[in-house]
Amino acid sequence: MSNKIMLEEFLTLFEVLYQPRGLRKVVHSISGWLSPNITTLIQKFGLQKSIININKNTDQLILNIGCLRHSPQGTINTDIFPSIGMLLRSFRGKEKIEVDYYLNILYKDKNLIEKLMAFFFRMF
Repeated sequence: MSNKIMLEEFLTLFEVLYQPRGLRKVVHSISGWLSPNITTLIQKFGLQKSIININKNTDQLILNIGCLRHSPQGTINTDIFPSIGMLLRSFRGKEKIEVDYYLNILYKDKNLIEKLMAFFFRMF
């Protein structure tokens, strides 16, 4: 199944399960389009290349994909770019964004793959 089809099915299911109304619907629509595209640009240009540092004291590299507010210690917490609402709350100081790495799993992140390959070959 292609990435585009998976994304379309996810968005269809999301719209059925969560139906905001009024201004909230407009903000969610913009945020839903903007967030993955911003993350893809961040990945494409390698803007967060230095964030993933492989810990040489351990033989594990754990990506916590879709972490939201759950950030176990010893993991690299990844999520898609924050929503507009989350950004506004963080600017106001009401919420702290605790994501280490922005990751759109539908886009091939060459910098992440290079880090994982270096980690893999170091193990052998």
